[in-house]
Amino acid sequence: MFMVRPNVSWVGPGDRLIRPQDIPFNRLASSAKIAMAAKIVYTSAATFTRLSLFCFYYRLVHESTKRTFVLAIHMNVALSVAIFITFVCLSIFQCTPVWYYWTFQPPPGSCVDEGAVTFAAGVINCIADLFCTLLPIPMVARVCQSHPSHIFFFFD
Repeated sequence: MFMVRPNVSWVGPGDRLIRPQDIPFNRLASSAKIAMAAKIVYTSAATFTRLSLFCFYYRLVHESTKRTFVLAIHMNVALSVAIFITFVCLSIFQCTPVWYYWTFQPPPGSCVDEGAVTFAAGVINCIADLFCTLLPIPMVARVCQSHPSHIFFFFD
């Protein structure tokens, strides 16, 4: 998220130095609202992309005898839904009350550290994406090992 901090300056249009004092407060509030919405939309998009892949995996094996793979799919779906609910709630309620999020200088202690929350969300989403990517590899490896000509397809 892009936030304007005190004592920060940058060059604006026409090489004119823009100071934080030059920006109207109503624009800061609207940009903070857009940033909050963007975080929620990103978390939703990442979660629903993972869930669509899990639906595809489940469709491939739902009538087979691979019960451990189906159980792994269900566990990953539960993990993805838990991540989604957690990070949407953290995005919305990281300041108490919520409208402190788009206040220029909220009172100390009313908001959690946004950088730490965003970093943790990124790391946890990367781990969930890794689980989603690695999940079908054992099944695909077994299919490719059943016939010698498939080995070249697997490593190609």
